[in-house]
Amino acid sequence: MATETYVHEVTYQQHDLAGWVHRNRLDAIAGALARHVGPVVGSWADFGCSNGFIIEQIVAQKRHAFGRIVGFDHVPELLDHARAKQIREAEFQSFDLNRVQPAAEQFDLVTSFETLEHVGDIHNAMANIVGRVRVGGRILFAVPNETGLPGLTKLVGRACLRRKPYDDFFVDGGRARYIVSLLLGRRMDGFRPRGMSGYGPHLGFDYRTMEDHIQEQYLKPGVLRRLAREFTPLGMNVLLAYEKRAG
Repeated sequence: MATETYVHEVTYQQHDLAGWVHRNRLDAIAGALARHVGPVVGSWADFGCSNGFIIEQIVAQKRHAFGRIVGFDHVPELLDHARAKQIREAEFQSFDLNRVQPAAEQFDLVTSFETLEHVGDIHNAMANIVGRVRVGGRILFAVPNETGLPGLTKLVGRACLRRKPYDDFFVDGGRARYIVSLLLGRRMDGFRPRGMSGYGPHLGFDYRTMEDHIQEQYLKPGVLRRLAREFTPLGMNVLLAYEKRAG
């Protein structure tokens, strides 16, 4: 377990707040797939697959039959761990969501679970994801809710459970301003430094800003149709489901 992302899988088995949040998120993902995706899926692409844990769990539940599965991630070590699992019908490829790349292949289902909060350029990430789903196909995102009371609960919980969970994120009294912004329901992405290639902590991610971009870039022009926006228990995570309407 040489990387933080790989160790992250262990959280699902822990009997604490973080473990509870992760298990509920996995249940919500499985439920959303059952509601918005048919039992037979020709092809599935998962962006930010890490070491293949969520793919492995979904396949093991046997709610869906997948003809082909491709997991994408940018960390070679995680891809090696995913390949070692030998998940049926699955292969794993390197992909950097921050760089818009030609859509060499399109899929019936495209997902991204707990990944978009870590990318540096969410607009490029979204273009990559939307470009890789077929017309009539489905997209499912799961992102953390780091706003309002859920965001405050996580902020305090991580500080209590982990040693230095935020590295040097807070400087010059930033923690107090961050808490006030949470209490007042303000947008949080202004706390993130610009021009980063990626982010570690979830702090400063605001799903509402992501939704605004999807609305303007993809819903208004009719490229996508939103099927659902759902929250996990206590509003800790947000699940967004879309259908591709136009190329």
